[in-house]
Amino acid sequence: MKGIILPGEVTEAECSRCDGFVPATYNYGDLELSSGVRVSKVMRATCDRCGEVLEVAQQSAHRIREARQKSTVKLNFRLPQPLRDYAESTAVAIGSDSRGSVEFLIRAALLAAGRSAANHEILVECLRSLKDPVLELDADAPDSVVLTADLHGEIQQLVSELRGVSRSEVLRRLLVASAELQIVQRELRSGTLSKAGRQVATAAAC
Repeated sequence: MKGIILPGEVTEAECSRCDGFVPATYNYGDLELSSGVRVSKVMRATCDRCGEVLEVAQQSAHRIREARQKSTVKLNFRLPQPLRDYAESTAVAIGSDSRGSVEFLIRAALLAAGRSAANHEILVECLRSLKDPVLELDADAPDSVVLTADLHGEIQQLVSELRGVSRSEVLRRLLVASAELQIVQRELRSGTLSKAGRQVATAAAC
């Protein structure tokens, strides 16, 4: 079958653990994503020397994508009440419900960043240099967001790049950035974040 890799096929790939190009054999097995989600029945090539996963066959890409979309991660954090007020008023202004508005804005920022490498860099630089009086207030209002595994992966990458900034602080900064960045404003107006999608996310958070 053209374009389909069968178990036992051998390729050559670079292995950082073995420090060079090595023979690698394709077989089905589990693949753990950076978000911690484990995907089964993935055709991947593992190093014949150390067993490290080196390549994933294109035929398994849909399985990984579906796993990222289906699995969710709930993040609890706290924010200043004025920041929540901003999220709620923004959501209402564009025709949404105030319920789940914090998650709505955070998802918009993460989706915008994921559109391109350029957008990601714009968001990182904004979060790195962001100064706003609301961020100096006590974070006394508890909240939570439910994110798909891929968006959670985006959060983890932001935390990694913004060294010394906690995950909760990144979430708070994302809310402030949503008011300042055109890429996020376009995402909010695009309709990508459908009302149905927001309702599902809100229900999962309860």
